[in-house]
Formats: sequence, C-alpha cells, structure tokens
Amino acid sequence: MSNHVTIVATRFTNLDEEHDPDGTTYGFRAFDGFDKTYCNSMTEDAARMPDLELLHEIVLHHADEILESMFDYVKSNRTGIEINGTQYEWEEVREILEGK
Repeated sequence: MSNHVTIVATRFTNLDEEHDPDGTTYGFRAFDGFDKTYCNSMTEDAARMPDLELLHEIVLHHADEILESMFDYVKSNRTGIEINGTQYEWEEVREILEGK
C-alpha cells in the first residue's frame, strides 16, 4: 500500500458576500490518499520558507491530528514527503520528523 503525503504552501484569499477578495491569510494544505487538512494561520514569511524549514515549522507549531497521522505513516514506513512539488526522501525529512 502506498500513501503519498503532500504539503503545499498556500495563500488563502477570503471572499466577501459578493465574492470579491476580502483578506488574505497564509499557511499550507496537506493531503494523502486518505485524508486532507489545512492551516491558514501562518505568517507570509513562514509560508514562504524553504521547503524543509517549512516542514520543521509545521511539525513544531501547526500539525493537527490528521497531519500527525500522516507523519506517523511516513515515520513507520520510512517514506518521503512531497513539499511544494519536490519529493524529499526519508533520509532528508527524518531528523525533522523524529526530532520534534
């Protein structure tokens, strides 16, 4: 069984009642073959961090129960994570995921 975990830094734009832009927040979307989650409470600078720094920030401060479950899968199966279109192998994300 394969379960590809993906994280994408995201700029969220809220829409007002007429569907016009009305405020912007920053964060990420995370998903795999079974579930999805998001966070829109990061700063713009945090959302624009280099991929592995972004992963570290997410692990330390923004991982909810769904994302923790995805990280558990990655750790148990020693698979990588795709971040912003780049695949990072287990060896590249291991210290971040195990060091929290």
